[in-house]
Amino acid sequence: MSQMLAEIDQTYATGTFFQTFKGSNWEAMCSYAHSGARQIARRFTNGEVKPSYSDGEILEVLNVTNTAVILLTIAFFKSMGCQREADEIQNF
Repeated sequence: MSQMLAEIDQTYATGTFFQTFKGSNWEAMCSYAHSGARQIARRFTNGEVKPSYSDGEILEVLNVTNTAVILLTIAFFKSMGCQREADEIQNF
């Protein structure tokens, strides 16, 4: 995964964005994706089985999702030869 992310960063000129993102989020992403302790802990609230996410945590997930969409859009425009549009989005 580390090599693939380094290649993505190099190909799309994102500096070390994806490598850094993995480094700071990988453990949590794996725990949520593979029924780890974090996911199980989120299913109990005051002795009841129900999700327990704060507004801040929900906002963080939405922000990461928006960032991913923006990066995908930049990559799409670059792959279509539309550098001006990619630059415009990147500089927004």
